[in-house]
Amino acid sequence: MRTLASIREILAWREGATAHRIFAIIGAPGSGKSTLAAELSEHLSIPHVVIPMDGFHYPQATLASLGRRDRMGAPDTFDTAGLASKLALVKAGTEPVLFPAFDRHAEEPIEDSILVESAHQLIVLEGNYLQLEDEDWRPIGNLLDLCIYIDIPASVRLSRLIKRHVDHGKTLQAATAWVERVDNANAAVIERSAARADAVYRPA
Repeated sequence: MRTLASIREILAWREGATAHRIFAIIGAPGSGKSTLAAELSEHLSIPHVVIPMDGFHYPQATLASLGRRDRMGAPDTFDTAGLASKLALVKAGTEPVLFPAFDRHAEEPIEDSILVESAHQLIVLEGNYLQLEDEDWRPIGNLLDLCIYIDIPASVRLSRLIKRHVDHGKTLQAATAWVERVDNANAAVIERSAARADAVYRPA
């Protein structure tokens, strides 16, 4: 697997890759997927759109009814069928397709917020579980054209996560407990899917 250490290297690798339209960024919580997607977006010279997998979180009311609100962010707290369906429409060239965004403060999806049109030559999709091999997520991985996995030191990732949770209203104690109980468990699942990526990004 190719190892990349900078934005410039990622851009050069992507430009030299086989024909692709759906470019995925995967990694554990706090690894910097959204940041990398934004940085790539600033440097891409072709029409493109960035889509966060987080927009496919089930609404909190749905999670509560399923008994999963206390572990929001786990693989079974996402609408995988909805994501697969919309990606399939893009692959089939039936744009325009509307995708949801995600409000991190309210922790709720925002429906029909991101428009994908035929003019978009590249779709940058960032999320945790896009390469999981279970029956719910495998159809999504099969729709990806190119994928990069972010690998950063666990200490950096955990400190980012705790800060994020505190910034969004949790106490330090609650944030630390959530990271240890939920985020770390999810990270272990994601790390097992890293081998399905086409390259790994280890920032210098």
